[in-house]
Amino acid sequence: MEHIDRDGPIPCRTFDLDSKLHGESNKAIARARIEIISDEQGAEDIAALDSEILEWLHVNEAPQENHRYASRRIRLRKSDPCPRKVGQRDAPAHHAHAEDLLQEYPGVDKPSTRARPHPSNASIFTYDAIKMYPSIETEACLERLATYLRRPETQAKFTHYHPDALIKALGLVMRNNRFKFGDILVKQIKGIAMGMSPAPPISNLYVAIHEEEEVLQYLACNWLLFLKRFIDDGIGIWLHHPDLAEDERRWKECQSVVARGGLAWDFSKRSNQIDFMDVAISFVDNRVEFKLFEKPLALHLYLPPHSCHPPGVIKGLVMGEVLRIFQLCSHDSDIDDNLSKFFKRLLDRGYQAESLCPLFFETARPLLPVQASFCMEKRGSGGLTIRGYRAS
Repeated sequence: MEHIDRDGPIPCRTFDLDSKLHGESNKAIARARIEIISDEQGAEDIAALDSEILEWLHVNEAPQENHRYASRRIRLRKSDPCPRKVGQRDAPAHHAHAEDLLQEYPGVDKPSTRARPHPSNASIFTYDAIKMYPSIETEACLERLATYLRRPETQAKFTHYHPDALIKALGLVMRNNRFKFGDILVKQIKGIAMGMSPAPPISNLYVAIHEEEEVLQYLACNWLLFLKRFIDDGIGIWLHHPDLAEDERRWKECQSVVARGGLAWDFSKRSNQIDFMDVAISFVDNRVEFKLFEKPLALHLYLPPHSCHPPGVIKGLVMGEVLRIFQLCSHDSDIDDNLSKFFKRLLDRGYQAESLCPLFFETARPLLPVQASFCMEKRGSGGLTIRGYRAS
């Protein structure tokens, strides 16, 4: 989709966009989000964007670090016009600003994995945005962000940027996204600028502003005990009303308020067990318990031992996964089982037990109780069990 000069021009091959979109509904949706333009129009757009970026730099007197990103503009090869993605070099500065803003929102987080009590009338649910990035209306998103950035309280919290300069820069990125499919040049006319590093925080902030204004109120009125979201995946704990009819009315109202933010959401059924991202969450005896969730078709294709990556990569892999297992599992038996599976998968990739055991020991030992005795037992099947980490 994107052609980049390396050692010479890369020929563009013919690509039939419609042939890749099965069904008239998919084609209609695609045409509402993208527009096929000529190479001449693409060249004109690039020239216009050049002027807009230079004007932005001049008016806002951007610091050197922002100039580095904004001044690397899109190029068209003379013999074969295959543009890079417009706005790609602008992305890092906007990405950092959006991430700063997101820290203020209580609804953007991940759930704690510590087992904790919960009310007897509680059940858990998840909700997922349907095609989040392409479904967000570009102008509506920019308007919502502009309103938020210009608030006096927002400017008082974030004094390191000028709101009008950031709003203008976001507009440059969002309105000037182009793709090259073979010899077809495409302009994105709806949605978040796909392929850009600030796309996730911009989408996140777009939803978070609506949540702060309308959704989080249900935490205060005892409809919801808990509500968190990671970009387009949300999770909540619902408090049931004794009257079934009233409970259903509240549930539908909450869903409609969430959807009023400009996106369609798919809500799961409310239950006592649910899979959310990489965690299986259950309500057991009025407590919340966690264990790892893995898709049945996960291939676990870790880097092979003879990869050209630096030696520290395998250490980071082991440390990260062992920490993840200890942090996301509520029961010792699940920790045992997942450590053994992880060890066996590394052996299957070609690693040697003699080099893996010290890494497992180094990572797991600080996570065990001070009084615990610690040993590792290699199973006959090649697995590993870390035994004795219950306090003696």
